[in-house]
Amino acid sequence: MSGQTEHVIMCVWRMPEQARLFLLKKERRVSVVIYALFLFYVLLFVPSETAAAQKSIVVRAHPIRVMPHDAKAFTQGLFLDGGILYESEGLYGRSRIVRREFPQGRFLDAEHLAPEYFGEGCAMIGGNIFLLTWKEERAFVLDKTTLSLKKTLSYNGEGWGLTTDGTVLWRSDGSAVLTRHDATNFFPVGRIVARDNGVPVPLLNELEWVDGWLYANIWKSDKIAVIDPQSGDVALWIDCSGLVPSIYAGEDGKRRARETGACLNGIAWRRETDTLLITGKLWPVLYEIERPDIPR
Repeated sequence: MSGQTEHVIMCVWRMPEQARLFLLKKERRVSVVIYALFLFYVLLFVPSETAAAQKSIVVRAHPIRVMPHDAKAFTQGLFLDGGILYESEGLYGRSRIVRREFPQGRFLDAEHLAPEYFGEGCAMIGGNIFLLTWKEERAFVLDKTTLSLKKTLSYNGEGWGLTTDGTVLWRSDGSAVLTRHDATNFFPVGRIVARDNGVPVPLLNELEWVDGWLYANIWKSDKIAVIDPQSGDVALWIDCSGLVPSIYAGEDGKRRARETGACLNGIAWRRETDTLLITGKLWPVLYEIERPDIPR
């Protein structure tokens, strides 16, 4: 023991009893805080042995038909309303929302965003279309028929994907968190964390509400996560690697995809046939695929 350490111990020992008790209580409080932070980290980021031992269920996408898609569209959002397919497109100076007839694909009209906005996901509720922006923290509310701007709302954080369960809107922000928003003022009203066997799933992107489940693209991944909106647990993965267009296959194709940002992104539920429409950023094709059974 050094002389300096011995001197400190003697000083503490000679303190009045109340002072010594205060220091001991303070040390105890610090220890409790440190332990609580450690426990929070373990619960959030470290899967249990039981969870780690489980295997995720993965099914391959089965295409029913292939349709043409605008190869210049940097797809951010996709949804179907009757015979109209709505698609929001991103990139600064090129962002817009487009309406096309489905399945004919005939262009109807489009609304462009100002060049300072990077368009993101879109969803419709109550006759209004909500269109997110990436970093600008603005949500544009548009008329579903004319695409004219009705109002602008704000939110905190980034906007990536958007969908609705018919009551609230669900937003992704590139993390593992999905936030629920009020459909009148876009105020946050709740959130969940998406987890696969206990492990958070980051980079959640385009979203679609399908018969009580949240379907989510994962940025730069060929898989779609099917998420329980109550627990946040991933119930199923849909492997769409077989749908990647030939232009983005092979080493040259993968390099081209990395350089341009082309990747799987875009999910729309076709209710009358209970099938899914799938596409990607800068993809020349739009697929209709079977919706897989989800284990309960």
